[in-house]
Amino acid sequence: MKNIVLKFGFLSGGLMALLLVLTFVLLRGPWLFEYGAPVGYVGMVLAFSVVFIGVKSYRDTVHQGNISFGKALQVGLLIAVVSSLCYVVTWLVVHGFFFPDFMDQYATHAVDKLRRSGATEAAIQKTAEEMNQFKGYYANPFFRAAVTFVEPLPVGIVVSLLTALILKRKPANQ
Repeated sequence: MKNIVLKFGFLSGGLMALLLVLTFVLLRGPWLFEYGAPVGYVGMVLAFSVVFIGVKSYRDTVHQGNISFGKALQVGLLIAVVSSLCYVVTWLVVHGFFFPDFMDQYATHAVDKLRRSGATEAAIQKTAEEMNQFKGYYANPFFRAAVTFVEPLPVGIVVSLLTALILKRKPANQ
């Protein structure tokens, strides 16, 4: 199981890393804060499609075509965790070397967006204070890594659940 989890986890993580680098390094621009999250989550779903392939490979090669829901879920979740860890490492590198002012730019964008929407000065001030507090937290690399890990993992969990439901198969004699 370990070989399959690592192989497909790194494949999925490599795809996520590539998409993250493309988005934040090569395609960086004004659209990023407005549309970056939806684009990123679509990329995560595509990258996590490798979970399906990995669980199917495990089922077909290790379990002779049969697998329980629980075992399929376990394999899928482990692949998702490896993939998510690759995503974290990539973001820490991108943030550190290419986008160290990410939180400053994001906070400015959030406040400017509120201003453009006609929000009250109190709401704008409250958001600015919350952003400054979050920037303080985000300066801690452990907090930044934890927040980044939680971004793709829910997608990986959903994909793993769906994969386990689709690929579970009992032996023919049961």
